[in-house]
Amino acid sequence: LSQIVTWYVMDVPTNTNLRNALPTLSRFVAYDISLTQDTKDTNPLVRGLALRTLSSIQTRNTFQALLGPLQRAFFDKDPYVRKICTISVAKLHAFDPLLAEKNGFVENLHGMILDDNPTVVTGAAAALFDIAERSTTMELRINYSVASKLVEDTLRCSVWGQTYILEILMFYVPRTSQEAEYLAERACLLLRQSNPSVVLTAVKFVLYLMNYIAGAEHHEVLCRRMSPMLVHLLNSPSEIQYSALRMILLIVQRRPLVLRDNVSSLFCKFNDPFYIKNTKLDLICRLTHEDNANEVLAELKECVVPGRC
Repeated sequence: LSQIVTWYVMDVPTNTNLRNALPTLSRFVAYDISLTQDTKDTNPLVRGLALRTLSSIQTRNTFQALLGPLQRAFFDKDPYVRKICTISVAKLHAFDPLLAEKNGFVENLHGMILDDNPTVVTGAAAALFDIAERSTTMELRINYSVASKLVEDTLRCSVWGQTYILEILMFYVPRTSQEAEYLAERACLLLRQSNPSVVLTAVKFVLYLMNYIAGAEHHEVLCRRMSPMLVHLLNSPSEIQYSALRMILLIVQRRPLVLRDNVSSLFCKFNDPFYIKNTKLDLICRLTHEDNANEVLAELKECVVPGRC
């Protein structure tokens, strides 16, 4: 019964028919001891659900009642509760950044990315990325030891976690070429993923690190390692394929070695939508050079024949 009531309470902020009851409900949650006591329950599922409920009712009363439970949740022995804690901090910061920072919650999030549990690390990374995107003052403080731990954690995380960890790793500035090379090598392992979001984010991270890697040879190796996975994305559904093509279009303007030897993978298919064909032709023109000029001309001749392209 308690869980059913909790799910009902969580639905109130998103339900237009119930939204008028939100102020009364927030006062009830803040002053009713039995609801806040659930954050001390022996069952971690109940503790986590109580935190989710309190953070979902975004009013000042409920967030004031949430401060104590959040302080305890950072040090909870159960990883599920700690993960819910990270998400709750992001909600609190979105509602009142000053309150979150004054109570040291953002500082605690930085410590939670060093947690041993990959789900907690994922939650902390997602919360920090969300806060950093909205905040104009907060800076993510990541040193090399933290960055190297996070890049290793990506191999243990879900695809959702891998994407968020790679995003916050782009706040790290390598101090030496060797640091950047190590992180790029580890990130290249994620290029084998089947999830397009992970592959595209990994490519973006490797391209970012290439700005700090010395040596044209190493750049060429990394470009060649990225090319096959970008080609693989061109076999995806049209929406994903178009996103990949637009990203490739940006990449080749800075790193023309990417797909330099794979221009044939961009040749148009008869059933490609017009917007994909148009983007492919733009890319083909940018990637044409003396060695593949004849192959490209043959493809362009096919494209002008009605019904062939």
